[in-house]
Amino acid sequence: MKNPFLLLERACSSCVEPLFDRLFPLAVGDRLTYRLRLVRGYPAWNESRPLLGHLRIGRDPACELSLQSLGVSWHHGRFEREEHGGVLYEDLGSTNGSFVNGQRVTQRRLLQGDVLRVGDCELVVE
Repeated sequence: MKNPFLLLERACSSCVEPLFDRLFPLAVGDRLTYRLRLVRGYPAWNESRPLLGHLRIGRDPACELSLQSLGVSWHHGRFEREEHGGVLYEDLGSTNGSFVNGQRVTQRRLLQGDVLRVGDCELVVE
């Protein structure tokens, strides 16, 4: 298979975006779009949610990702998109902490496949 980045270099400017979207379906413009899927917790989501911009997670209904589950702090943590398209998660001093792949974290760059646990909720990064 040919290198997709070489294909992008050779594509004309009007063709780049459709070609990029076909090669990398989770891409928005020139950045990867990470999504979160709630696999355990309440309230259950029927779909994965995109991680765009700055998002707070907690029990507060004003949080962009509001979880009404045991062990989740009012303002538990936040997600921040990095300039290059990655996602940084930061625990906001929650009582029960945040765990990525079973390891307690205060701040962590998330990757696809990572499992974030806040309280009794588990979210998978897609």
